[in-house]
Amino acid sequence: MISLACATSSCIGLQPQPAFQCPTTIFFDLGRTKSSDPPEDNLLSDVNLFVFNSVGGLLEDSRYSDSRNLSQGITIPLLKGAAYDIFACINFGYPIMGIRSINDLKALRFHLAYPDEYQRGIPMSAYMERFIPDSSALILRPERMMARIILKMDRSRLSDGVSMAVRRVRLGGCPKSMSPFLESRAEGRDDVFRDGFDKTESAADNLNRDGPGRQSSEVSLYMLENLSGRIPESVTDPSAAGVYPYVELEMDYVSGSLHSKPGEWLIYRFCIGEADGLADVRRNTIYRYTVRPEGSGVDEFSWRVDKSALVPLS
Repeated sequence: MISLACATSSCIGLQPQPAFQCPTTIFFDLGRTKSSDPPEDNLLSDVNLFVFNSVGGLLEDSRYSDSRNLSQGITIPLLKGAAYDIFACINFGYPIMGIRSINDLKALRFHLAYPDEYQRGIPMSAYMERFIPDSSALILRPERMMARIILKMDRSRLSDGVSMAVRRVRLGGCPKSMSPFLESRAEGRDDVFRDGFDKTESAADNLNRDGPGRQSSEVSLYMLENLSGRIPESVTDPSAAGVYPYVELEMDYVSGSLHSKPGEWLIYRFCIGEADGLADVRRNTIYRYTVRPEGSGVDEFSWRVDKSALVPLS
């Protein structure tokens, strides 16, 4: 009779004794912001939930739930007065097996099959340490495991007669895997997609739609966290190193004296990061960049501006 009473009411009024069960329903708050690109920014498809004892770090309970049940939350039996570490892996697309301790879970790496694999929703992780049940509900606030990179063009400083039309924009240094609960970086060149997240032709055409002040519309790209650190001075071409995150734009180019050859493009590149020389892309973070070429747009010749496809205008 005591067990039945606990299961059908909240914990309020129960004696604070660890022997009493306290059923707790876990809900997920994905925030109020919602992206139109992709529209699945707030999609919640499946959850792997793990409950560990805070004292020993051993697994007490685990659940896998899909979208048919997630709107009602996930209810787990906890002991009132006990302390728990609760972790969730969201939108991974499969049940996670073989987890026996927190150390097992922190050693886990999530893998993407391809750079824009978020049809089931952007992968996320959430956790709360030393949770002591004292009510019938717990709200976890997940972090998106991808960063969002927003780009636009500013053509206001280009010389008259210079045209730069974006045909493709892509991300380099996109990791294939990451750690959900530890700071993460690509584990070498083999852990990076050869061609990262990209948008081509019509998908990139927002960058060619100039508005007031010749400012274009925006495009968004995504990548898993990659804390690759400071770029050594000995690395003269970060895009060739394979592990540093960067943006690459391919553009048709025409000026009064040069044009790009058919099927080839003027290429702009720049590293993504939080400071000069620091190529760190953090999860759950938005990076905004405005590409602002000046004059002819091709005065520089380096790994950042590759104009090898340009030939004199006949």
